[in-house]
This record gives sequence, C-alpha cells and structure tokens, in this order.
Amino acid sequence: MNHIARAALLVITLGVLSVPTSAPAEKLDISVDASIDALSGYVWRGFVLGADPALVLQPSLTFGFGESGLSLNVWGSFFGMDRGTPKSLDEADELDFTIDYTRAVNESVSISLGFIEYAFPSLAAGTKHSEEVYGALAAGGPLAPSLTAYYDFGVADAMYLTAGVAPEFPLNEDGSVTLSLSGSVGAFLSNGGAGNHFGNVTVSAGVGIPAGAFTITPLAGFTYADDKVNIDNTAFWGGVSFGWSK
Repeated sequence: MNHIARAALLVITLGVLSVPTSAPAEKLDISVDASIDALSGYVWRGFVLGADPALVLQPSLTFGFGESGLSLNVWGSFFGMDRGTPKSLDEADELDFTIDYTRAVNESVSISLGFIEYAFPSLAAGTKHSEEVYGALAAGGPLAPSLTAYYDFGVADAMYLTAGVAPEFPLNEDGSVTLSLSGSVGAFLSNGGAGNHFGNVTVSAGVGIPAGAFTITPLAGFTYADDKVNIDNTAFWGGVSFGWSK
C-alpha cells in the first residue's frame, strides 16, 4: 500500500470507528451541497491566476454522511477564456478530491482531518497530480476562529499554516439574508528552497440571498501576498456564487 492510500485509509478508518454500531444503516442521512462560483481570478494561498481580470468557473459538490463526521468533496476550476490560443489557460485546469473527517471535541470546538488529491489534467507528466493532508481546529462563537495546517507530500513537499476568522451576520428579521466575512493570514513552512516565510493576508465578504432552492452570493475579496508567492503583491477579486443544498 503506498503513502497516498495509507493517508486516505487513515481518515476513512477514523470516520468508520465514529459511527455507532447500533445505528441501523437505513438511518444514515446523506446530505448534498453543490455550488458554482464565477470569479474574476483564481486566488489560492496568495497565488493569483488569470487576473486581468479573468473569468474562472469553480464548481463544487459535497456529500456528507450523517453523524459519521465523514464528507467527500469534488472541486474543479477552469478558465472560461483564452482556451486553445497562444495565451491558453488550459494549464490552470484543476480537479480536486477531498475526504474529510470532522469530530466535535466539545460544544464549541471541533477537529478535522483530511486528505486532498490535486489533479492537473493539462500539465506535463510528473506534475499532473499532488497529494496533501491537513488537520484543523475550529471554534464557534461570533468570530468562528480556525487554525489549519496543510502538508503537501506530492509535488511541493511543503507545509502551509493558516489562521482565520469567519463571522456571519443576519441582515433581515428571519436571518435568511446573511453577510459573511472572512479574514485569514497564512505562512509557508519548509517551503522547498524558499524556507519559512510569510504567505498572505486575505479578506473577503459576501451577501447570501435566498432564491427559491438556491442561494445567490455576490462576493468580493482582497489578497496581499509575499513577493515569493505573488510578485504583484496585491490582488482584488470578485464574483458571484450559486449554491444549493439538500
């Protein structure tokens, strides 16, 4: 069994052990969450792709498995412009697969473990995929703080640490319209030849508006990054997210 399989098996095993053996199988509640974001740029840990502005589409599909704490996510990103031309953005295409196990420590704190398989269909052999594991602590309360450590043991062989907050505020009486804010600061640890260094600060805001079975969220954000991450240092981005859940 290779190291990728071991990491995935560890998360799966922890989730299976958390399911009460006395619970009938038919009571397993499977939730489904889907969304698609249309953004002016792909911003990831301070890296900015296609900012001119661009048009990047990022669909996501998540399955949650009741009280087991397990969830599976498939996430994609591709640019809707400059495809098949000398300025082709095909190499930025990405498809990620994530398995996550989240367990409550107490009423206000939870811990998460996960594994991510990154796939890049248009890149050259040897860089078509990378693997990452992560661990996170999250707390409730008005600010909803979190701390997450990622370790890429595939292509990058690097660790990324990020801390953030994500408060939400109702904007109407029934709470159906919400203002979501987020802020995070990240740092790279043992990042290859670059060593340890500051990564980025990112802030964003979005307003979730219900529309029948869907939620439409206009959003905007700003990222400031270290020169080693993004030579342009700063980037503004925005767009709209369409979400659905069952």
